[in-house]
Amino acid sequence: KYILGAVNMTHKAFQRLVCNVVGVTPPRIMVPGFMMPAAAVVIDILRRIGVPIPLEGNQLRLSRYDIYVDASKMWHELHKPQIDIRQSIQDTYQWYKVHGHI
Repeated sequence: KYILGAVNMTHKAFQRLVCNVVGVTPPRIMVPGFMMPAAAVVIDILRRIGVPIPLEGNQLRLSRYDIYVDASKMWHELHKPQIDIRQSIQDTYQWYKVHGHI
């Protein structure tokens, strides 16, 4: 079993990359990490009552930490990813658009 990984990035760097691919301006104000647990509770409640929010509380709870994975075992056995992270995000974005999710 593997945790598949291509590149380790901070949340901020990943967010900037996604915004660049999608063609929107990144947020100017970042929510401080200490606010994430409270925001996660609100997200969980809203989802429980049926509000369609595209993330869940656990994602917010974990987002306050810089969590990196070591994908070297996967790279050694399955080879390094052949698709650049930017291209992967572009492909994913296009798939969501084509299938009506955006």
